[in-house]
Amino acid sequence: MAAAGIVMLAALAADPAPPAWQGVWQGTIGPYPVQMCFEQRDWGDLGAYYYRSRAALIALDRDEAGHWREGKDGPKLRVAPAGPDRLAGSWSDKDRSLPISLVRAAPLADDDDERPCGSLAFHRPRLGKVSWQRTPARIGRLAYERIRLVPGKGFTTVNVDTFALAAATPAAAAINARVAQQLKTEDWFDCLRGAAAMQGTDGDYDDSYTPKAVRGPFLSVTHNLGGSCGGAHPYWDIEPLTFDLGTGGLVELARWVSPRGMVPSKESDGAITYQPSPALKRLLRARWPKGGDDCEAEVFDYAFGWRIGLTAGGLGFTPNLPHVAQGCAEELSLSFAELSPFLSAEGQAGRKAIGSR
Repeated sequence: MAAAGIVMLAALAADPAPPAWQGVWQGTIGPYPVQMCFEQRDWGDLGAYYYRSRAALIALDRDEAGHWREGKDGPKLRVAPAGPDRLAGSWSDKDRSLPISLVRAAPLADDDDERPCGSLAFHRPRLGKVSWQRTPARIGRLAYERIRLVPGKGFTTVNVDTFALAAATPAAAAINARVAQQLKTEDWFDCLRGAAAMQGTDGDYDDSYTPKAVRGPFLSVTHNLGGSCGGAHPYWDIEPLTFDLGTGGLVELARWVSPRGMVPSKESDGAITYQPSPALKRLLRARWPKGGDDCEAEVFDYAFGWRIGLTAGGLGFTPNLPHVAQGCAEELSLSFAELSPFLSAEGQAGRKAIGSR
């Protein structure tokens, strides 16, 4: 009796079998080839599909009657088991109806990273041929190529681009290597898969290095990295970078400001962050857009640190904010004249090299 009770309790504790419609499917709606995914989650049922000819995701929600819908008033999809690893049903919109015929495209996986709507089995047919578009461009005296990812016609919410300096010098090669890192990854695809797994939509992704200005011997670049990848909040990071065109190395502009202006502190992981001194913070507050913006407290009271970049007439200061407040990040610019009391000897030398008064 005791053994039988243990077996019964184990059976009750085991996860229930997934519904027969769960998984990744391929087939047709009418004459149109499609790829579909359906999944039962703790918080509700999730679905998505795309026409193979378009490769653009269409999110599906399941209503109380068990039908899948494209939005609140969009087309309705009915599917039901039609044999081992088969589904059949109909797609209807107003007075139009088309038959649905599907076969399972891949076995169900236990790996959370391969949940139906985020799985490679569902998304792989969308990829097609990924390529890079190269366009000649110029900034000041520098010629370069703009390099942009062309991910395929279905991926309209992806922006991955960088640049490559045209000069055949060791310095240019070092800079090009630093800003070409994302060319070797598929982070954008992982992001969109994560969003589809949670929302049935692509989300969005941006990873771009953009030359902003040439100031004397320095090249100013902005690195934008962000997106909506299925988490509770989107994320966004703006990283100003300054390169020495003579050496190809990164210039640490925080060293251009003395401790009178930027106070360094060492984090537990060994990283150095910088916070403005009270005197410099007053100058930065004076640059904050007026109008009762709730972001002001987030920026000046909760920033983890500040990043510094070159601007047209001086330095720009960008706060590094908590994840939920990253939308408040904004570059605040101060001229070299205003920063003069705070510049270190290295900052004074950099100002002179730029030729700024």
